[in-house]
Amino acid sequence: MQKIITLASLLLLIMLKPAMAQQTAIKIAPLKLIGLDAKVQAERAVTDHISLQLEVLFEHSGSNGSTYGSITSSVNNQETSNGQIDLTGGGSNRFVLTPEVRFYASKQALKGFYLGLYPRYSHFNSSFDYTFLENGTTTPDVGGANASFNLFGVGGNMGVQWLIADHFVIDWTILGLGYMRGRVSADLTSSDFDDTDFQDLEDALFQVQDAGLMRKVSFEQNGQTVSYKGPFSIPSLRTGLLIGYAF
Repeated sequence: MQKIITLASLLLLIMLKPAMAQQTAIKIAPLKLIGLDAKVQAERAVTDHISLQLEVLFEHSGSNGSTYGSITSSVNNQETSNGQIDLTGGGSNRFVLTPEVRFYASKQALKGFYLGLYPRYSHFNSSFDYTFLENGTTTPDVGGANASFNLFGVGGNMGVQWLIADHFVIDWTILGLGYMRGRVSADLTSSDFDDTDFQDLEDALFQVQDAGLMRKVSFEQNGQTVSYKGPFSIPSLRTGLLIGYAF
């Protein structure tokens, strides 16, 4: 994390140096604003073919109270129960910091086809409370869950950026592929936990481990709370459309 912040600070210092006109672009993702999220990029040309960019992404989704009917759970592909689950509180937050160096094919940076290389830091956390009432019963299962991910990665992307009337910018990241690796930790609390439930969860987690997504899983039960943590790795996909202003 400290290395990513240091690199991001150096990029900002370079971007703030005096330069000729149309050497800096500030961009936003308009579709993110619909959900009150934010994705902002600041890009600075450093040569005729190379630019440096810093992207900040923040996403939030709330869980202010949702009811789902006809919930089905199964064990070994056999249906075991149906009921209603109510989710309240919490929600999820995601923060991503992505410095990037871009190589433009044209003789003017900030314009035309480009290839980019980037490191990336991503933090995600989510929490919620739930009440599950199984059909035919009167006592609900009450609990909650929270999870957090801290991931670091690298990747590359390609795209096209248009500079209209020397000031208006449209940036289309056609495709980006990367690899993220870090740690995940989570807690799940339930008023209805028993040894069978614990064993089912443990088996499911170790299936994920065997699939190669997690390694060295630490899994333990403390009363009615189950906790697990371990390394986590996943491929990443990057694409998007941004608009902005160059000066």
